Amino acid sequence: MLSPLVVDFLISSALPGAVVAILIFVLGAQKDPLRARLQALVLALGFGVGNYIMLKRLQFPPHDMPEGYTWAALLLAAFVWVIPKPSGSRYLVRIPFVLAVAWLTLGPIQSSLHGYVMMRNLLAFFCLGVGVWSILERAALSVRVPSLIALPLMSATALSLILLFKGSASLAQMVGLLCTLLGAVLLVSLVATKKVSAGAILPFVSIFIVSLMATGHFYLEFNPWLMIYICVPFLVLWIRDWIPFVPKIPIPEMIILAILSGIPLSYIVWNVYKSSGPLY
Repeated sequence: MLSPLVVDFLISSALPGAVVAILIFVLGAQKDPLRARLQALVLALGFGVGNYIMLKRLQFPPHDMPEGYTWAALLLAAFVWVIPKPSGSRYLVRIPFVLAVAWLTLGPIQSSLHGYVMMRNLLAFFCLGVGVWSILERAALSVRVPSLIALPLMSATALSLILLFKGSASLAQMVGLLCTLLGAVLLVSLVATKKVSAGAILPFVSIFIVSLMATGHFYLEFNPWLMIYICVPFLVLWIRDWIPFVPKIPIPEMIILAILSGIPLSYIVWNVYKSSGPLY
């Protein structure tokens, strides 16, 4: 008989991931921008359904942080629907969406977010979120879709492990749900790269992951530098054009960039594991 943890993972993460992968593949036959809009909606709904299965509740305004992430995912899907084409306007539109994601996810603890240090860290994570989103949009012009998913997925996986090592199993499970969904989309992109729209996944592999990092800091009082350190894969994507020995072929590019990101990232996670107490 399967353990309750395995059953929960299969129902709340693996099943939504499988459904998302199938729908992403089917919708890949559409043309952008409709394909990007529909795939973003599928990804957001997949996260929302999986999160609801874990929480067994959903209300608005969100009662707590996990509920807020369901609404944040749907908000980012809405961004893909309304995103303007000019680059400058797109940059300006991202700012209120980042602020809205922050309100949805950090709103339940807003009474504790006061003082110079908190305001400074809020500003730092806001700039990090906007910056990472910009980096990913720029990288999408030169990096193949598998790399665009795989490297942020590495940061999200590292975050999930750190949360688990630090004793926050529930938050680690929610980040794990996102990792499962992104892993499903990555699998589709490896099988049929042209069927996955980069525009559909950009918000979910940028500001959504940074928001989860901010949650780890503000809810669990993690060292903010630790959250920034695990952004190494985003840095690799940022300097991708300066790495001439990486071929512009989807799978080899993804593997080499993942290795470059994985070496320092593994070191960071290993140090957190060694300094953490027992998991249970």
